[in-house]
Amino acid sequence: MVSVDLYRELSHSGLKLFNLIAMTSKNQINPTKLMFSKWTSLTPQNRERHFLIVGVVSKKRGDEIFKIESVLTHNTYHVKIGDLRNAKLWKMGWLANDHSADNTD
Repeated sequence: MVSVDLYRELSHSGLKLFNLIAMTSKNQINPTKLMFSKWTSLTPQNRERHFLIVGVVSKKRGDEIFKIESVLTHNTYHVKIGDLRNAKLWKMGWLANDHSADNTD
């Protein structure tokens, strides 16, 4: 949710409403501060829902790839920064399982 003060500040600076909406639908990420950050997958596979970022695979600017580890199984995977920015796939932090996004049928 965007605060009224932030909305006024952004509107005053010339940003259009559609830019404001686009900003709120993506996870804001600073690649240099992601190590050991916690993430929740909104599309869990094999009951793996909660992850830690444990390494950097590629540091190519704008196309960074990170190594993530499942908290449950300790399996590791690679994930692109673009996927982490997609709020429909990932949420920052460890969220409680509400079963609404659980795709483990």
